[in-house]
Formats: sequence, C-alpha cells, structure tokens
Amino acid sequence: MKIRQIRNATMRIEFGDKCFLTDPWLQDVGTIPPFGPVHRIPNPTVPLPMKILDILKGVDAYIVTHIHPDHFDIEKDENGTIVGGRRLNKFVKVFVQNADDQKFIEDSGFVNPEILSESGTRFGNVELIKTSGIHGTKKTAGTAMGIIMRAENEKTLYIAGDTIYCRDVEQTLLKYRPAVVIANACAAYTPETGRLIMDGGDLVKIHQILPDAVIIASHMDAVNHAAITRNELKMQMQEAGIMEHIIIPNDGDPATAF
Repeated sequence: MKIRQIRNATMRIEFGDKCFLTDPWLQDVGTIPPFGPVHRIPNPTVPLPMKILDILKGVDAYIVTHIHPDHFDIEKDENGTIVGGRRLNKFVKVFVQNADDQKFIEDSGFVNPEILSESGTRFGNVELIKTSGIHGTKKTAGTAMGIIMRAENEKTLYIAGDTIYCRDVEQTLLKYRPAVVIANACAAYTPETGRLIMDGGDLVKIHQILPDAVIIASHMDAVNHAAITRNELKMQMQEAGIMEHIIIPNDGDPATAF
C-alpha cells in the first residue's frame, strides 16, 4: 500500500489494484464558517498542498466516511440547492456508510454510490469492511464509519474514521489485527459534543493493543476546532515512548509505502 496525506482526513491510498481518495474535502481555504465557538477561524484553515487535478488523477473510488462539511464539500449549486462533491468526477464509484448518505450523494449527481457492508464489499481485488465507532465523548455528532481494507499480498489497513477510542474500535483492532492504522487525531472539540475524535492518549491505547502496528495520525492542523497540533502530538508520543511507531505526515507528504 501507498498512502499520501492530502489535508484533514483526505488521503490518497493505493491498495491492492485500486486507488482510493478518502473524505475528499477540496474547498478553498477559509470558505466555510468555523465549527463551534472556540478559535473563530474559517475552515479549512490551510490550503490544499497540491492541485485538485493531481489529487484526483487515477482515483478509482471515493470513500466518504460521513457527510460532514470537513470531510466532503457541501455547497449550494446555482439553483440554491445543497449538494456535495462538486469538484469530483460524478462517474467515479463512491463508498458510503448508510442509505441517508447514499441518497445525498445520488442527489448531488453521482451515478454509482454504494453502501459498504460490515460483512465485506469487494472492489477489484480489495475487500472493504465497514466498522463503527463513537463520534463524540459527551454527545454523538452522528454516525461515521471506519473501514478495514484487505487484499492478497497487502498488509491489513484500518481507517478508523471520526471516532474516539471506544469498545467498537478496540474490538476492530482485536478482530482484524491491522498492521497499519490511520487515526483522526487532532482531538477536535465542541462544547456540545465534547471531544469528537482521537487524541494522543487514544493513540497510546491503540499501541497497547497492537504494539507492532504503524499508526498514522491524520485530520491534523486543518480545522478551527482542533485541540492539538502536529507538533504537540509529536511531543506527546515522544513522552509516551512510542514515537517510533507513529507517523504524523504533513499535508502533501510523499506516499508512504508498507
């Protein structure tokens, strides 16, 4: 597999015989309102690190873990209708978590959205397995799926998605024993929901379950409600003594191969 961090939870992942783009959030810097009352900075807080054409080149499928405005472009079209993914190729396969998200994708003009299954969905030689989590420590911000990817001659990859460390995540780690885990880890927070995704302590818990796994920290330094930065997370991992197992890629970092 080859993994390239784009921005926030958007990543290019070459796995098996396919290339995936996760949570394609391609809007210009500062074009949508802040999330929550803290740090009133418009989002995205940073620009894309490369041209959109280069991001989309060769992508076989988009994976949209959930319809939130920092994971998928959500805008009004020329008729004032709310639509998603206006910068994407509408003929490319889109994998989603449920019927509601599938309908929104269809209403936005995509011709081939498909709901992933917990029992596994085949795409080329890749098996995609939907997993679950909890999107908020105080109150859920809605459902958001994770994904296990498996293919012959590939190590197992787990994209945890927008979740805190919880029993569902732990069970996924124990069941599939992934060699690579992508964790959204900026500890994004709102007063209503509490912490929405993982923080440094959650990465330590993943390492304790799978001490040989590589953990890639994504969803960093791109939204106003993030509670920790890449540099702060790196210091936390160094203090925990596990930095050798952690990768904290900058936006646009070259593909990491496993």
